[in-house]
Amino acid sequence: MLEKLTNINGVCGNEDNIRSFIIENLKESVESIDIDPLGSLITSQQGGMPYPRVMIVAHMDEVGFIVTTIHEDGTIGFSPSGGVYEHVIDSKNVVIGTNHIPGIIRMGESFEKSYIDIGSTSRDETLQIVDVGDFIAFKTCFGPLGGASIKAKALDDRTGCFVLMNIMASKKWDFPIYGVFSSQEEVGERGALSASYRVQPHIGIVLEGTVCSDLPTVEPYRHSTTLGGGPAISIADSTSCFDVELSEILCKLAEEKGIPWQRRRIMGGGNDGGVVHLSGSGARTVTISVPCRYIHSSVSVANLEDVQNTIHLVETFLSWLNKGDLSK
Repeated sequence: MLEKLTNINGVCGNEDNIRSFIIENLKESVESIDIDPLGSLITSQQGGMPYPRVMIVAHMDEVGFIVTTIHEDGTIGFSPSGGVYEHVIDSKNVVIGTNHIPGIIRMGESFEKSYIDIGSTSRDETLQIVDVGDFIAFKTCFGPLGGASIKAKALDDRTGCFVLMNIMASKKWDFPIYGVFSSQEEVGERGALSASYRVQPHIGIVLEGTVCSDLPTVEPYRHSTTLGGGPAISIADSTSCFDVELSEILCKLAEEKGIPWQRRRIMGGGNDGGVVHLSGSGARTVTISVPCRYIHSSVSVANLEDVQNTIHLVETFLSWLNKGDLSK
């Protein structure tokens, strides 16, 4: 399932195919399915009790590009959709538009001085198969990478989507759960914002694929997370200060159940939690992330045990909520 999720293209603002795949695989497991005007997919299991209303969110979109210009020599000008690291994309393979036209990125000093080569020799030739506004995705296929690790594009945040699909397909709970597969997170948490106002959760759980910098070229004190160290529980980032009590409960539950876990040890970046916690009269929000090396590039790396342990931790937390220990 994770392989299929990552191999589908879903650049910010063009999440149709990944959304359709999720619907097809969840339609027999959830009570309701809705698509909001921004393209986010909202699924639900209602339960019998009205409180707490829990919204679990993972974003469908991946970083990529959009065609902006067709040059006279047939090459293609492009701009990023989402925060792509410029220094790691030169000579990378991409596919363009719905027909998956293959191309190769050649980076100059900036995106304005860069182009994609599709082997065309003229503007007219290119215009027969590519148009301004077409979305561009990295051409990277899922595969093993030694031990329990895998490589793929879009692990940020198809790992979160995989975890959420498993949660929504598992047992039902006594309280309402809304599984939101959000759109356009990589360009400003837009889909989660509109979905949050629709759901108005009491509790928000954000599932992410987060930066993992445990590399020999990075000083140990700057290692944000460690691959294989288990799900990462955030303290705060540039958009949110996460609920202290719920974060501590997650840590305690992980210890009690023997689930490997770690703290996300940097405060930079942001995710859908930045808008979820501000929805309605406010939502108590936590973020649980799967560590991923090399995110926002053509290929990233994750550990399958981290993914499974994230599922285990979320289910354990929901079981704790099911006991009714949370005060209003």
